[in-house]
Amino acid sequence: MYSLIGVSAISTIAALYVWLRRFHRSTALLLLAGVVWALGMALEIWSTDLAAKLFWYKVQYIGIIVVPTGWLFYTLQYLGREKWLTRRMLSLSCVVPIATLLLVFTNEIHGLVLSRVELITNSPFLGLKLGLWFWIFVAYSCQQLLLAAALALQTLIREPRLFRRQAVVLLFTITCPLLASTAIPLGFDLLPSVFAPLVYLTVGIILVMLDPMRLRIGDILPVAHDVVVRGMTDAVIVLDDQNRILSLNPAAKDLIGCSSPDITGRPLEQVWDAWPNLASIPSDEFEAGKEMTLNTRGERRTYDTKISHLEKDGQGHVGTRVIVMRDSTERRQARGKLEDSLSLLSATLESAADGIFTVDKKRKVTNYNRIFVEMFGIPQVVLDSHLDYNVVAFVQRQMKDPKGFIRTTEELFEHPELDRSDILELEDGRIFERYSRPHSVGGEIVGRVVSFRDITERVRMEKALQDQAEHLQELVEEKTKELVRSQQLLETTLESAPDFVYMKDKDMRYIYVNNSYCKFFGKTREQILGKTVYELYPKEQADIFTQEDRDVFEKGSSVFSPDLAITDVEGHVHTVNAIKTPVKDTEGNVTHLIGITRDTTDRKLMKVMND
Repeated sequence: MYSLIGVSAISTIAALYVWLRRFHRSTALLLLAGVVWALGMALEIWSTDLAAKLFWYKVQYIGIIVVPTGWLFYTLQYLGREKWLTRRMLSLSCVVPIATLLLVFTNEIHGLVLSRVELITNSPFLGLKLGLWFWIFVAYSCQQLLLAAALALQTLIREPRLFRRQAVVLLFTITCPLLASTAIPLGFDLLPSVFAPLVYLTVGIILVMLDPMRLRIGDILPVAHDVVVRGMTDAVIVLDDQNRILSLNPAAKDLIGCSSPDITGRPLEQVWDAWPNLASIPSDEFEAGKEMTLNTRGERRTYDTKISHLEKDGQGHVGTRVIVMRDSTERRQARGKLEDSLSLLSATLESAADGIFTVDKKRKVTNYNRIFVEMFGIPQVVLDSHLDYNVVAFVQRQMKDPKGFIRTTEELFEHPELDRSDILELEDGRIFERYSRPHSVGGEIVGRVVSFRDITERVRMEKALQDQAEHLQELVEEKTKELVRSQQLLETTLESAPDFVYMKDKDMRYIYVNNSYCKFFGKTREQILGKTVYELYPKEQADIFTQEDRDVFEKGSSVFSPDLAITDVEGHVHTVNAIKTPVKDTEGNVTHLIGITRDTTDRKLMKVMND
């Protein structure tokens, strides 16, 4: 009894260890099933009356029914056969165990599990006559465990050597509950024989628990070979010490160009023409990985090749080897394009007239060009630190406003999305324009690019141009004032002159008339401007004046009309002399007409009187 309790305690600790370490939690459940079985048996031995012994006997079945089905499920999971574990299979597999447990606890009604139960003198166990359902459950248990054993045996035969030791452990641990299931109904009378099934069960389950620490049965599974390796895009080939193929995945078959199912067991050089060339290269070069270029399906492709040695004997001879080949053609081409882009970027940086400086989000210097270094005279020790803080601190000492420089620099990093340009004045008189913008990759800001342009000469030229512009502005203002004074003088002269002065545009409409002209017709200036001669003179005279105006515009020469008779606003007839002169632009085109009319009536009258 004490040995059962001790084994139960060890199994419980083992179950907790497996559960907490998460090797295979199904292993923990199998261990706990063994614990229930063992403790039930211990309490059956400890009890003295028939009712107590029978109760603890029934409790044992809580663990017993889990063992065969649990081992089958565990084996299927281990071997990568989870697709077998459908809801229908799970439901059908639980029918017999659940029915057995119900029939055990209701046995007094029907007697299908135990047809007779009695105390046996000088024996810690009950005297039992087994019923029909008991044998059904034994047959079911054996069927489940034999199926699990067959699957483990198949793995032992078919899988590579790497998995065979694991398969042996799995097959042995399945044998333990199988013996336990068959030993009880055989009716052994000796006490050690009664204990044997439980001891085998417990030892077998503990071996499974220990295995993750030794054989790594919970880490390296045949499912890795069936699901992971076979699903890999890398070509994987397993060879023995004679270069014979032990295993290869579909990608390797595609690489070799051989789809024959009988390829396993054949020397690799017989099925792959490229292998002798690979075999001539020392294997040590492949252990760290080597790039190979091969002709595959009519085109040259590049492969990263690595050969790992799984086993070596004590004398250092090579045993099982695993060859892994990854197609790196596209990656190599992409790497070449990247190197070309980096080379072009570097050349662009060095050929730029501006100083360029880049940092990442952590303010680590990622790149800079020669112009930037020369602009600020940054020593190599500062650059080698790759820290933006050191570079900024060195540059700060050259600024006229170092505090302002630090403030604006910090603002850029506090707000990485900012796009800013500012002017920096240095102590030595130079002036730099700083332009900073965020560096984004895929829409995410990863750093900042800062460019510095020496605009000292430009600023000086702009200052000289500004001074010259101001001087010219002063001259223009002075000349403008002179023109205004001249215009005022001209207007005063024209307005005070007794002659009629007027100006017309190309449409022969008045655009200017002096005061004498307005008084003669008894009209205001606003009443005349914009009008034609037809609105001031009779039609006969207006026709004559219009033709004269047209001659001035078309011929570009002056027209003199002496002794014209015109009538003023009061009806008096006046004799006048009129001259019309063209106004031309810089290209010689007539744009306006200026006319001056002088009243000669009084002079004519005096001449008549003198005569």
